[in-house]
Amino acid sequence: MIKPLKKIGGGVTFCCLAIVGAVAAFAISAFLYWYRSSDIYKDSDSYNDVCWLTSHNSFAHPIPTQSTVGAMLSLNVLPNQILTIEQQLDFGVRSFMVDLHLDDNKNIIIAHENILFKQPPLPFLDTIKRWLDNHHNDIITIHFESYVGDYSKLINMINNAGLKSYLFNLGGGKNWPTLGYMRKTNERLVVFSDNAGDTGPNIMFTNEYMETDYNLIRSPNCEMRYDKRANPHAKPAPDLFVMNHFYPLTINAGSYGVNIDDKFPYLTGSFMGSINEYENMHTRVCGCFKQFHKWPNFIAVDFVGASGKELEIVLNINNKKMNCPP
Repeated sequence: MIKPLKKIGGGVTFCCLAIVGAVAAFAISAFLYWYRSSDIYKDSDSYNDVCWLTSHNSFAHPIPTQSTVGAMLSLNVLPNQILTIEQQLDFGVRSFMVDLHLDDNKNIIIAHENILFKQPPLPFLDTIKRWLDNHHNDIITIHFESYVGDYSKLINMINNAGLKSYLFNLGGGKNWPTLGYMRKTNERLVVFSDNAGDTGPNIMFTNEYMETDYNLIRSPNCEMRYDKRANPHAKPAPDLFVMNHFYPLTINAGSYGVNIDDKFPYLTGSFMGSINEYENMHTRVCGCFKQFHKWPNFIAVDFVGASGKELEIVLNINNKKMNCPP
């Protein structure tokens, strides 16, 4: 079960808070330096044998220069992330979940429910291209929740962003390659869509993976989603495993979060720190491993960086240091 954190009371002086903040900032900086300088994605590892930190609704983050009123007027409200795409990359995110829709002129846009955080796709794709251009060992995955259904439109969008040379294609019946092979061929961008109409060379259908439900209120353990995504009981089973680790919709309400289920609101304590804490993530990862005998390949979270622990479990999986209770 996911255990919400209790609100901490008591008088803490500004001085103490400043010291704690400085120590935390130093620890995070040291951790990130270690992460970037370590070899957690080895050339000998296959793509389907490693874990990638994934941001859910990656694009739905506050705009740093935008006021609260401006955000409300432009419908940039109810964010799923607190970091920009570039900040997510800096933190260690290497896999992004992005929603695609068509506007009134049949142009592709990024948006949540075709309402919130509407934006053209090019800025997001430009950020991904700059990162791939400047980080020659990194491999990035994009999961499109797509309402486009047109392969030509989608591949042209990607190609027009200058990403054509980076695209990877698995091909039918082939095994996932090693990361070293993907680096050698420079095919370091993996793209999935959940819309069969989008699929074709370099854009793969999500039947390559199984995926947990996207609602931790109704599915707190390792329940699978049963919709147009992959069937976890398919034979052979999908090679990849996506573990969604977030509530359906969280509204920031001070130190507490109101999580809106399909049928009712649900109050959880310290939502940003609780769900992403190592203990909660570890419990679900181990539960899923016991059920399917496979570590998640993608751990998808809201509010990357809220707890500072989101990357630690990914590192432990990739470094073969994940210990689960019997």
